[in-house]
Amino acid sequence: MANILKKFFSDFEDITEYYNYLVNKTKNHQQVDITNEWLIDNYYLVVEHKNIILGNKYKIKLNKKIVRENYYFLKSIVSSKNYNISFKLLVEELKHYQKEHKKIFTYKELSMVFYILVFIYTERLNELCKEEYQRLSDIEDVSAIIKNHEILSATDFFPANFDIHSNSHYIFEVNNQLYRIGKNSNELFKELNEYLKEKNVSLKELINEEYQRKIDNNILI
Repeated sequence: MANILKKFFSDFEDITEYYNYLVNKTKNHQQVDITNEWLIDNYYLVVEHKNIILGNKYKIKLNKKIVRENYYFLKSIVSSKNYNISFKLLVEELKHYQKEHKKIFTYKELSMVFYILVFIYTERLNELCKEEYQRLSDIEDVSAIIKNHEILSATDFFPANFDIHSNSHYIFEVNNQLYRIGKNSNELFKELNEYLKEKNVSLKELINEEYQRKIDNNILI
């Protein structure tokens, strides 16, 4: 239980650090994307939930066994719904679980569901923040290369040790910003496609996956 609480406060600190990073970017008139705009506009909700956990810390500790036993079960429910779950759907899932496992949730167990969900959603939000930070870093890295270097080949964006199969968003961003180069953009687009084909990477699939990720994350928030 101590680990779950510790993880929650650690997640909150990470989210706060990322929030401050975003605020500084907006102060410098830099775009941060819709998911990040949501965090800026709704960070106060994260703070409110942290304060609720602090105010009920003693109660949560008293019920640490309940929290520990139901945490992963509840997480499996909300994650299976892409974290987009209504009160009605949650009730239905709890009823189904009771029937399937021949178990009746006690009042104490049900009273802890809210706190457990706060832990789960805060963890997921922190994961999203880390993903978005990497994506903003990719945008900045590609922009810096275009600004500070003469691009003669699409491969100029990729260092010798670049892992092309683990950096899909960076590739997406290279493709997204090639138009900024000007008259050589069309040739570089073709060259990028050929380079990726040699590495067995489909640019079309990669772009579709990135847009689907945006859709999924916007549904979550």
